Amino acid sequence: MESSIVSLAGKILLILKEEDGITVTQLINRVNSGKDKHSATTVSKYIEYLEKEGLIRTLEERYGVAKKKKILLTEKGRIAAEYLTKINEIVLQ
Repeated sequence: MESSIVSLAGKILLILKEEDGITVTQLINRVNSGKDKHSATTVSKYIEYLEKEGLIRTLEERYGVAKKKKILLTEKGRIAAEYLTKINEIVLQ
């Protein structure tokens, strides 16, 4: 993701807009791929917040004894991500 004016919560939504259904670990790696670095704990707290606000939902999948938690945008989250994309386009022109 290129330069952005949005917060970490917004960045998470924009990442999920590009790649919905990624795991928590994949999301943390994507969040930290730019110049700003955030701890796994910080990202997890934002995931909890976004889920509480109804912008994302988590889906736990089992693979034998292993579990993976996938993160998905809700319809409300998808709309918010679209607006964030438009805001970035306007500001970063």
